[in-house]
Amino acid sequence: MVNAPKPRRSGGSSGRPAKRTSNSTTSSRGGRAISSPGERSDRPRSSSVDRSDRPRSAAPRGERSDRPRSSAPRGERSDRSRSSSVDRSDRPRSAAPRSERTDRPRSSSFDRNDRAPLDRPRRARMVEPEIPEFITGEELDKATIKELGTLAEKNANHVARHLVAAGMALDEDVERAWQHAKAAAHNAGRIAVVRETAGVVAYQAGHFAEALAELRAATRMSGNFGVLPIMVDCERALGRPQKAIELAGHSAAKSLPVEDQVELRIVVAGARRDLSEIDAAIATLTCQELKIDAAEWAPRLRYALADAYEEKADRKNALNWFTKAAESDRDGVTDALNRIQLLEM
Repeated sequence: MVNAPKPRRSGGSSGRPAKRTSNSTTSSRGGRAISSPGERSDRPRSSSVDRSDRPRSAAPRGERSDRPRSSAPRGERSDRSRSSSVDRSDRPRSAAPRSERTDRPRSSSFDRNDRAPLDRPRRARMVEPEIPEFITGEELDKATIKELGTLAEKNANHVARHLVAAGMALDEDVERAWQHAKAAAHNAGRIAVVRETAGVVAYQAGHFAEALAELRAATRMSGNFGVLPIMVDCERALGRPQKAIELAGHSAAKSLPVEDQVELRIVVAGARRDLSEIDAAIATLTCQELKIDAAEWAPRLRYALADAYEEKADRKNALNWFTKAAESDRDGVTDALNRIQLLEM
């Protein structure tokens, strides 16, 4: 299985996704000119109809059973009698029952032949990347193999091998890893763990729209929102910071583990900065988790806050938090030391 990566944007200016200009054309609302009531020439005007061709019957309107039900316009009903005592026996009647009248076009609600033509082309099978022969599929963890058990045996093994291949290729060829993950999702679209893996790999490969679609599908199936920080970061990467913030407010966010909540704070702060809301970004990052020194996420949380302070031109606080980020960054995941040197020049 592929472990979910941490959102790659720290919220800093260097990690912020480039703002995209929309290339969609803005169409006018509706695209159709709406005429005023007086200009609707396609609507019959009741006041201008010549009613001289109607029979003047002495019977009340509700009792005028001699009026034929014709589809012809009123002005063309020349077969209508002008007498109130018409013998209707000369009217042609169809001998066939109503259900057998072949001269009337059938409604589409009854005639279903045009809905599913026999020659409808089937969905083309995707071109899948070749799986190395030494991969058996048994390399997956037992929980994932169990979830694949709902598939046919041959397909389950095929999907498992693609997932293993994706994990192995991730560090060397992320695009190839995405092709394997996409093939797995194509063959097991109803398995949550497969869709989640495809989403995580798509995110790593920079295919943010595809990642978001896969992760949304996975969360709908499983109800697991552990990938919410990545989904929010995808919205931001797609140039939709406001949607990112709204998604981060999902009720499931409160029940996330502390490390995921910290990741979410970092991404939301970046979205706030995309909207030029620097004070809101600083407020988002100012939390009690800043006091925790040994956590894996500590240096990135402190770095994000320092970077926000520097954007605000608050050199003192920026230097303070870059220093604290460097002190907790034992694995060198940030460039906090370089930022300190630049501020001290």
